[in-house]
Formats: sequence, structure tokens, C-alpha cells
Amino acid sequence: MALKLDSLWFVRRTYRIQRALLLLGIPAYYVLGSVLAPQPGYRDPEILRILGSCLFALTLLLSKLPPVKLRMNAVMTTISFLAGIHALYVLHLNDLSTHAFFNLYFLLMVLAVSFPYSFSSKGLLALFLFLINVTAGYLAAVKYSPGEILWYELVVLMILSAVCYMALHFRYKALELAHTSERRFRALLSASPDLLFLMDKEGRYLDLYVQNQDQLFLPVPDCLGKKNSEFLPADIARREVEAIEKTLQTGEPCRYEYELHWKGEIQSYEAITAATGENQVLVAARDITDRKQAEKALIERAEQLRKYEFIVNTSLEYMTLIDRNYRYEAVNQAYCNAHKKNREDIIGHTVADIWGDQLFEARLRGLLDRAFAGEIVQYDLPIAFSDGQLKHFEIAYYPYRTGEVVSHVVVVSRDQTSEKVAEQLREYEARHDSLTKLGNRKQFREALQSSLNRLRRDPNYCFSTMVINLDHFKIVNDSLGHETGDKLLIAVADRLRTLIRSIDYLARSAGGEFLLLMDCVVDQSQVERYAERILLELRHPYFIDGVEIYATASIGICLADREEHTSSGDCLREADAALFEAKKLGRDRFDFFSRRLYEAAVHHIQLGSELRLAMERDELEVFYMPIYSPGRQKVTGYEALIRWNHPERGLLPPAYFIEFAEETGLIVKLGEIVLRKACRQMRQWQKEGMDGFLAVNISARQFRQRGFVDMIHEILQQSDLSANTLELEITESSFLERSDAALTLLESLSGSGIRLSIDDFGTGYSSLSYLKHFPFHTLKIDRSFLFGSDRGQNREIIRSIIELAHALELKVVAEGIETQEQMQLLLSLGCDEMQGYFIGHPLPASEIGRKLALP
Repeated sequence: MALKLDSLWFVRRTYRIQRALLLLGIPAYYVLGSVLAPQPGYRDPEILRILGSCLFALTLLLSKLPPVKLRMNAVMTTISFLAGIHALYVLHLNDLSTHAFFNLYFLLMVLAVSFPYSFSSKGLLALFLFLINVTAGYLAAVKYSPGEILWYELVVLMILSAVCYMALHFRYKALELAHTSERRFRALLSASPDLLFLMDKEGRYLDLYVQNQDQLFLPVPDCLGKKNSEFLPADIARREVEAIEKTLQTGEPCRYEYELHWKGEIQSYEAITAATGENQVLVAARDITDRKQAEKALIERAEQLRKYEFIVNTSLEYMTLIDRNYRYEAVNQAYCNAHKKNREDIIGHTVADIWGDQLFEARLRGLLDRAFAGEIVQYDLPIAFSDGQLKHFEIAYYPYRTGEVVSHVVVVSRDQTSEKVAEQLREYEARHDSLTKLGNRKQFREALQSSLNRLRRDPNYCFSTMVINLDHFKIVNDSLGHETGDKLLIAVADRLRTLIRSIDYLARSAGGEFLLLMDCVVDQSQVERYAERILLELRHPYFIDGVEIYATASIGICLADREEHTSSGDCLREADAALFEAKKLGRDRFDFFSRRLYEAAVHHIQLGSELRLAMERDELEVFYMPIYSPGRQKVTGYEALIRWNHPERGLLPPAYFIEFAEETGLIVKLGEIVLRKACRQMRQWQKEGMDGFLAVNISARQFRQRGFVDMIHEILQQSDLSANTLELEITESSFLERSDAALTLLESLSGSGIRLSIDDFGTGYSSLSYLKHFPFHTLKIDRSFLFGSDRGQNREIIRSIIELAHALELKVVAEGIETQEQMQLLLSLGCDEMQGYFIGHPLPASEIGRKLALP
């Protein structure tokens, strides 16, 4: 236990008494015992020496209270006292060996007094003096006589007393030095924020030094003698014991850190162990929570800065920091890459060094000065780099303030070159045709509107609008494919470019249609000559992928009128109406818009509305044209033909509305209506005993419609008509495009028992070799070959078609027979079946008889 500081005055007085007793008390008792030995009441002079020694032992007991080694010294002092009592008892028995035992007892007292120095030079000196005392005692025991003072023994005793005095003196000085050291130590402890623990190797608290006891789990007295595992978590207590053992083994300090959940918070501590004795270690623990939090904040800040730096250096935007001397202080990697320089080649240089004095003085300096004045500056700037690249940048200058002063400018530049190019490309594509690179309809309307504005301002100005449409372009696409059709459009566009004047404007609208604005027109004859030259040039053949293609065009023309035309739509609408008239009159020609054409265009619109209404009202009726077989000399089938029973105009033939239905897509619905009605009627005739097959025309649009085969089967099932009764007439153009898919579809139809016929054979662009690849049963010769059939050329063509069809095991049907001569010709050439007005006119179902009388 440590000595209390306020008991030092008691210790000092106790040692003074000890010194006096040692120097005066013991020799006095010895002399008094020797002189008074002959006196009555004393058996032996040794008794007084023993009594003096007992008093000396008692003094030693009192002197042993303050020192650190209290328990050991108290034990040894008590043994010395008991040894003295035992020596008195032995002397009482007149044992001659008492003197020797007494000297042993006196040795124990010397060792007790000089215990801290027993193994030092002073301890060896005390042992040497004891041997002298043993020798003197032995001589005294032999030569002793009552009343005689043994001076040599007295001298030895005084020398021993002096040694004890010196031992006490040194002990006191050591205690006083320890007291001073302890005061200094405690002064250091009072100024230290650390927790100090004196611990043994098992982790037991021997002493604690704390400035604030609130830092402990329990008060100091309650902690002493207990192990750290009673207060700390098991893992932390184990680490602390391991550090203590390591320090005791190596003698080196051991440092470690741990965290505690203390008062609702996580607190961090740093501890260090230092050996203070053989089995004792001083552990200093310091609360480093604030430091850890600061370190964590610094680490997070550093990590955040590292992320910012990573973001800045991986950004595609150019970022720089410029000081007030227009020098670069920082740049990111993108900026360096753009200039193909290292950071060292840019940092420290001025803006003028990098971009040149001319650009800097002309524009950049003024913008930077505005930013240094506190303004955020944003602008777009095209910049030419040293490698010749022209790039477009969106640049922003942001003032960076240090306190109240703008010390730097942060420049963020974004390369907008790709966006600019993409924007220009989008704008170009929005106003141009991607195939021919001509302007599109939108841009043409803008040019047209500009010319209309000029027309209103200038009374002498005039222009014309032309709509140029390729004839039968759809057939080219359907027969030769869209790729060939696209190449044809490009070739046509190139020819038109060579024909137009520099002041004119050419555009492509859609499909095979082109738009031409003829500027500064003098009169209508000039426009006519212009249109004739265009038609003449377009008639020349085109050679595409080794194939010679002929293409003509029809042109609709609208001459601008200041009073009539107020918008571009007016001009285009009238030109479209003129084009429709040119197509109607035979194609490969041009027409000007007139009031009559306007009325026709209105009629075209009305026709669409009326036709849709007719389908809803069931105004469409099916007529049947007989098909005659000369070999069997009877009608073998009927071709279903549609008629429109108009409520106002009466019965209208297909020529009145079929072409319009094809253009608008209504032909799909019309074809389904005809097929359903015809199949039901044919089944009714079969029930009445009529035989023969039913032929129904299928349009190209209808053939390419999704679910076409399923629709055919569904109609046959609903009408209860067998598949081998139905014959579908399909034009060449329907199956030549995407021939693989068409072949699959045709094989599906043929496989179900439906007969297939090629309608209008010879009018398309197909090769006769297609006949052997597709599962057709009948070949139908177009009526155009019969007109003028007495001519040798047409006769041979018909013969070749019939012979080819028979070679391929196909039945041949000729349509459009109107005279006896045509019929006889076909009979002579071996035609299998015939139809036409000479055989029989199309009739409604109610007028069809079982037999027809042939003329």
C-alpha cells in the first residue's frame, strides 16, 4: 500500500526515536545489566540485555509501520520479538547456550532493520559484524564473571547499533526520496488525462490512478483486487492480458487499441503496457474517441476528395482552375487529352500560352474578367485545335471565392461536337429524303410557302408546282424487289437533277413520287416544254444490276394563282388532282389542274366515304360469269365478280371503284365479302343439283394479308363448301415478291385441295420459269392477247403460252372472248376453257340457269 503523504511527519519523528534508542538505549541497558548483576533480584546480567533487546524489537516494530514492505518487515520484527521472549525463557532455565541463541536472535533483528539492503554491501557488512559478535559472545560465555563489564562485547554491540542506525538512516532517506517521487508522480497523474492501472500478470488491478473517477466502471476501492474480465468484454480483457504477458516476457512496451460501449456511446481507447516489477505492469489507457472520429472524418474527407478527383479526371468534360494571373492551377485528364499534353505542360502556363494571344485577347480575357468580377458566364464557342479539328464547346465560367474575394475561376467545358453533328444530321434528315438525298415534302412545303409569299408581293412573279409520279412503280417493287425499286428511285432522282434549273427546287415525297417547284415561270407553254423534257428523259431505259428497266412517269401541274392559292397545301392538292387525271388518261403524260379536275378530286373523296358506307349497308352484290369447256361442251365453272348496287347511280361495275379500293386498302374487305357470298351461293347451287367449280379473284393486298389462309379455311367451313370446289385466281405480282413466303402459302392452299390459277398471265415482269416452282393448276391468258389475235405475232404468243402450260400439266383458260373468230382460234390452239361476253355475261345468282345456250 502506498504511503499517505500527510503521515510523513509521524515517520520522521519515529525514526528520530529509533536512532536515539539505538545509540543510547541499548548500550545503557547492557551496562546497567552488567553493573547491577550482583544485586538481589537478578539471576543473571543477561536478563537486562534480553530486556533491552526486547525493547529494541518493539522499537523496530514501530519503525516498520510506514515502509512499503509492511507485511514482510512486520513478520520479521514479530519473529525477532518472539525470539527474544524465547531467549529469556531459556536463560531462566540457566541454559549455558543462551548467549549463542541470543546472538542468533540479534542477527535476525539486524536483518530486519536492514531488510531492504540485506543483499547489498550493507547487508554483507552486518553479517560480518554478526560473526564478530558471535565470537565475542563465545568468549564472554567462557570468561564471564558477575559484575564484570565485557568491553569488547560492548564495543561490538555499539558497532552493531551504529550499523542499525545507518540502516535506519538510509531507509528513511529512501522513504523520503520515495515520498518526493510519489508527490511528483501524483502531480504528473493529476495533469495526465490517461487512465493508469497497476496490474499483475493475471490482469488484476493492484492500484489505479485516475484524474476523474467518472471514467471508471466502479469507484477505485471497489476495483482493487479484481480482474479486468469482471469489467471489460471478454475479447478486450483477453487482449489486455496478452499484452501484459508479452511485456513481462520481453520487457518491451506493448501498444493496442480497443472500443467500449460506455454510457450509450462507442468510445475508443489506446493502451500501452510498461513493466514496473517482476510480475507487475503499468497500463496507461487514453480516450482517443475524438481522435478516432477526427481520423475517420479525415479519412472520409480524403476518400471523398479522392472520389471527387476520380470523377473530375474521368469526366468527359474539360475542367480547369485559373488564378487571377490567368494561369492554370489545376486541369483534369480530359483537358490534357484534348490538347495532347501532360499536366506539367499546362499547369503554370497562362491561357494565352495554350490558346494563343489572338483568341485570348479577342474573347477569353473579357469573359474571364467577368467571372473574376463575380458573374457566372456561359457561352458556346467553336474552337479549332492544332490538329485541324473544329469542335463546338459549351463553356461555363464559375467564380471561386476565397473569403470575400474571387481568387480563381473554375472553367467547365463540354464538347458538343457530336451533339451538334447529330443535331445537324437530325435537322438534315427531317428535311431531306434519306434515299435520294433530295429535300422531303416538309422542306418542299416551306419552299412553296416562300414562293407564295413572293407571289403576293410581286405582281410579275409566277411559279408552278409539279407532282411527278412513276407509273407502275409498285409493280417494280412487287416483282423485282424493294432494293431494285430503291436503286431505280436514285437513278430517277439523278436524272431529274440534271434537268432542273438552279433556281428550281426538287424534292421526293414518298414512294415513286417527286415534287418540283419551277420558279420564275413566264407562261404555261414554258411549263409544258419543261414537263415534256422531263417525260422524255425519264422514258430512257435504266440499267440496274444488269437488268434493263423501262419506267415512265405522270405529271400533275398547278400554275400558281394569286387569288386562288393561299397556302402550300392548295398548290399540292391541285397538282395531285392533275396527276390523278394524267394517270387516269393513260399515264406517261402531264396534265394541268382545272376546275374539272377539282371536281374529280372531290368525287374521289366522296367515293371513299360512299364505298365504306356501302359495305356497311350490304350494297355490294356478286355476279357470276360462266366458264365454258369446249371439250366437255358445257359450263364447268363460274367466276365471281363484284358489283355495287348504288342507291342513286344504280349498278356500278368494278372499274368504277376497284382501283380506288386497291389504292386505299379497302380491297381486302371487299375481297372477303365476295368470297363469303360466293361460297355460300355455290354451296346452295350444289344442294340444288348444280355442279362445277367457283373461281374467285384474290388481290395482291389480300394475298399478302396476315392470316389469309386461315380466313379461307374458316369461310369454307362456315359455308360447308369442299375445298376442291374453290379456285383462287391470283395475279403474278402477288407471289413474285417474297417468293419463298408466297411458295409456302400457296403450297398450304394447294395441299388443302384448293385449286390455284394465275390470273392475267403475261402482263407482269415474271419469267415463265416460275410456273414450274409454284403449285398452280390453271393458267389464265389475259384478254389483251386476244385483241388483234389474227395477227401472226399474237397468235404465236398464245400458242406458246398454251403449249408451255400443257407441258407443265396446267389447264389453260382464255378470258375476254367476244367474237366467234376468237373462240375458233382458241379452239384450234387447244385452249381448255373459255369465258367472255360471247360465252355469257355476268349475271346475278338468281338468273344463272343449269345450262347456257352457246351462240
